[in-house]
Amino acid sequence: VSSRIIVIGWGEIIDSRTEGNVSLWEVQRTQAPYPGCNNYDWRTAEWITISENIVGEMTEFTIRELEANTMYYVRVRPYLTKEDSLLSWSKCAVSTGIVTNEATPEEPLMPTFDQITHNSVVLGWTFPRDNGNSIDKFSLRMCKVSLGTWVTIAPKINATEGDLEQLGDSYYYHVENLDQGSQYTFAVRAHNQIGWSTYSAVSGVVRTRTCAPPTAPRLVCKTDSMLQVEWTVSPNFFESIQAYEVHVKRHRQEDEVEAKENDDYEWIILEDRFFIDHCSTVASARAENLIPVSLYSFRVRAQTPDGDW
Repeated sequence: VSSRIIVIGWGEIIDSRTEGNVSLWEVQRTQAPYPGCNNYDWRTAEWITISENIVGEMTEFTIRELEANTMYYVRVRPYLTKEDSLLSWSKCAVSTGIVTNEATPEEPLMPTFDQITHNSVVLGWTFPRDNGNSIDKFSLRMCKVSLGTWVTIAPKINATEGDLEQLGDSYYYHVENLDQGSQYTFAVRAHNQIGWSTYSAVSGVVRTRTCAPPTAPRLVCKTDSMLQVEWTVSPNFFESIQAYEVHVKRHRQEDEVEAKENDDYEWIILEDRFFIDHCSTVASARAENLIPVSLYSFRVRAQTPDGDW
């Protein structure tokens, strides 16, 4: 037994019809839900035929492409000819539960992207099968497309102590200090007590934005039906900004905390496109005809001359 292979053997069958000769053997296996599953009922389980053309002289067979740290049951059936079996499956002996060895983790799925900025990206992936030992860390490597070389940027991402953010079945890692307007690809591998998995498939190409985001809008003036907000942009980028787009959202709740947790209304784009004054890093926008005594949120994004937001 290894992590991916089970070698089975069986004795000869002496039958009055065959005088000791069996033409073919058929091998089947079934898989228990987990190692050590003592109440697994293989009688009603789904069996998979591994091979039905093993020549009669053979009394040994290697079952391949198995999962690590998994319990299997195996049974063998003899045939006089391809159409004539000596025994029904219900009369064939079944092995005891055979557990394959523990192994390194499976390779993770290809990383995905979220929250792309001018100098960072959030990568996401799911924990792969650990194959009998808990995954304790990940290693992340990156390739800048223009250079074509791979660099390990995070050799030991702790899987359990806060290096990753979890949301559902996915885990996220924040990659920073990237170059603006540049293209990157990523690959990740997992580690357990046995060792490292192979690297995942290479991610798609992600391009960082060419401009840093403006600051969060802040209120500067209000009436019963109007709110005016302003924001700033880094001096390193404001000369390359062509325009701003401002979004506003109304909330049902008057409590700010509840409003952020419950997005009752969709974001609405203010009709005016706000063009930048290149003499200042500060810009503002006004939303009018609002409902009195209501809670609103604002957000803003910048556009560069090449059309990138």
